[in-house]
Amino acid sequence: MGAYAYYHQQALAKARLYASQPKDYPNKNQLIMGALADEAFAIHFLQDAFAAGHIAGSWGNASQQKGTHDYYNEHGLAVDSWDGKKQVVFGDAYLNKEDAALTAKTVASSLGQLLESLTLSDFTQPIQASTLADTFNICNNAFMPTQQYDITSINEIFQTTLIPGLVNGYGALPRFRAEIGGFIGVSTALIGNSLSGGFAQDQKTIGAMGGIEGNIRFGIGLNDVLNQSGDGLAFIQFGWRQDGASSNNIINSNPSVLASNSITSAIPARAGFNFRIRMPFYLIPGDLLLAIPALLFTSPKTLSKMGVAAEMED
Repeated sequence: MGAYAYYHQQALAKARLYASQPKDYPNKNQLIMGALADEAFAIHFLQDAFAAGHIAGSWGNASQQKGTHDYYNEHGLAVDSWDGKKQVVFGDAYLNKEDAALTAKTVASSLGQLLESLTLSDFTQPIQASTLADTFNICNNAFMPTQQYDITSINEIFQTTLIPGLVNGYGALPRFRAEIGGFIGVSTALIGNSLSGGFAQDQKTIGAMGGIEGNIRFGIGLNDVLNQSGDGLAFIQFGWRQDGASSNNIINSNPSVLASNSITSAIPARAGFNFRIRMPFYLIPGDLLLAIPALLFTSPKTLSKMGVAAEMED
């Protein structure tokens, strides 16, 4: 919300300077374009303030931030606004009509303040504003720059926003994790199969067999290539699988007679190791393994673009 307040204030200042200047003011076009650019960027942050995943809190490491963000956006969160209204909100791909209407109302108020500033010219205080869109870089700065704020206008918007969750400690919302960064995972499975026969052509008795499986995987979750069609996961998996003997008999075609041991089963018990590798590819499976050593130091931007494209096709 600090980023919203900063850029919204910049937009209001430009709009007021625009309204106070005569028609022949040389930089009027730049002023209106700068005001619109600042307000558009501000509204991006204002809209984010209504997503459940953002309200839940962004503290924690990257895995917790992403996992918590996705969980509450999908499952929803009961919240209160600063002006005392209650709402259950979702976010991102799970946004519903009620969420959109709630957000749109506050966005409309913000745009209304900008339009009002563009049409009023009787400002008593001197107006100082750049004629160009503000260049404050939110990605490279940890602190907000100081400036004078129109507290009345800002409070009018903030009153309709939602109260965020508490920081880590008593009363904090439960956190969830996503597989981002290096990880070690374990998976297990129970397996059941139906059979139409055995190995030989004359073994046509219907049967069934079951099994168990255990795996361990080592991988990395790539935070910068997440999108709607890919999760950014790459890993190597090693495992062991044990299948039990089939229920149909190798020497008796009567389906009511079950095999009593592995020797008389149409398909005997068996065990084996398994191996799996998961890695997005650009054109053919495995091509990124060759591209990484070739492009990592010579053209990292090209490698990054290949990774994003590969993840979109995963």
